[in-house]
Amino acid sequence: MNNYAYVERTGKEYSLFLFNNDQQIDSSYNFQALMMSRLEFDVKILELPSIPAKEIEGFLSYKINSLYPGQPEETVFDYLKLNINKKKYAVLFISQKSILNEYQKIAGGRPLFLPFTIIHSLVNKYAGQDIIFLFWHRLWIEALVFPENEAPTSFILKRRKNITLDIDRVNKALPGDIDRFRAVIFCSDREKELLTEGINRLAVKDEASEIHSITETLSKITKKTEFLFAKKKRKGLVQQKIRLQILIAVMLFLGVFLFKKNVNQKEVYFQDLKNHLDSLQKQTSKVISIQSEIDDLQERLAIIKGKKPIEPYLILSELASILKPGTKIQSFILEKNYFQLEAVGPNPLDLMEIFKTKALFGNVKLVQIVPIKDSDKELFKITGKINVD
Repeated sequence: MNNYAYVERTGKEYSLFLFNNDQQIDSSYNFQALMMSRLEFDVKILELPSIPAKEIEGFLSYKINSLYPGQPEETVFDYLKLNINKKKYAVLFISQKSILNEYQKIAGGRPLFLPFTIIHSLVNKYAGQDIIFLFWHRLWIEALVFPENEAPTSFILKRRKNITLDIDRVNKALPGDIDRFRAVIFCSDREKELLTEGINRLAVKDEASEIHSITETLSKITKKTEFLFAKKKRKGLVQQKIRLQILIAVMLFLGVFLFKKNVNQKEVYFQDLKNHLDSLQKQTSKVISIQSEIDDLQERLAIIKGKKPIEPYLILSELASILKPGTKIQSFILEKNYFQLEAVGPNPLDLMEIFKTKALFGNVKLVQIVPIKDSDKELFKITGKINVD
């Protein structure tokens, strides 16, 4: 029988346990692979453009700067490719180099994985359906949401005192139209019976839900399973950017030049931009990430040519009345009629009801919740639309 282990962290101490009986072990025990704590990794799912396979890593390393707040030289990531519903995605696993080093030391050369590693091969079985995969760990729950016609997302929640409270918390975090989704749950043998009895509290299609044992799923791991952060795939962000360095430098120089043009010359500026865009279209397979920045310039030009600007002070004032005391805004992005807010504070799920009462905001979604270690606060990200006259 193959044994698989998982790690729990308390403060600076890492403890090692077996999946089949939750027995605590040390790194000398004979186990095949180690599951890292999802609390220490950020998971992002990006749709891939039509670019050659050899360009994917460079494209992802360029995108990570806007997705993860860490320093590039201290950041590591790996990814798995996913094809579902006729689209291609990259599932990114991002963390700090020091954290990864600790796990590799504990694993002692054995493979590393996260919940999506064992779910990866099962996703296409449910293609064409609205699916939610729930990985029910002892200390946390990871949700991987796959709407049929929308981009997939992932989020994580800390466990509460009992399964009833856990299910209620999951319901609040899932999409509003959750009743159209089918749930596929992975849990320990000990909690499988409890979840079977409590599945009716989960606001999904009860008759279509499935509950699987984690140990049984792990037993299906084969040599073809793609583990994470293997030496041949592990990349540092600085090293990966070298391939695009010259091209990006040239495009940034051109972007600075365009931005410095006087607004009164906007007609000349617009024509120059069109000519430059026509030239870029001949090499989109190599500079797809830069093309998106050029498109942004066109949108900004449209705003200069007559669109009414949104008053940011009004928006920030309204946000101040919504956010709870002790909430700290990490970033706020306002582009056209849309905004993105990232903040640290208590009970972000309760904010969604308050947003519904505010006429200024529409289509508000809570797209990410990450618990803060040793704190009652959480890092959360909210997106929405600004309703203007």
